[in-house]
Amino acid sequence: LALLQGGNAGSPLSSASREQPAARRVGVSAEPMGDGGANNWTPPVYEKCPAERQQLSDMIRTSRDGKLHVLFGSVNNETFEKIV
Repeated sequence: LALLQGGNAGSPLSSASREQPAARRVGVSAEPMGDGGANNWTPPVYEKCPAERQQLSDMIRTSRDGKLHVLFGSVNNETFEKIV
């Protein structure tokens, strides 16, 4: 009741309402990429025999792990083959 009537000015609630809000964090960014950046990047290639490619493909496509479906679910066949 004292808080509603403006009494007890030294209470934590009344002093908190007068404090300034915490300063917002300034934006964070990465270093800029140079002229070579992403335009010159080529993905690494790890050669696999056809049996290894088939085994990886089967594991990814039939896995019950939802994370794999998030990563590869909407990837078209051409991109999937590059990944495998």
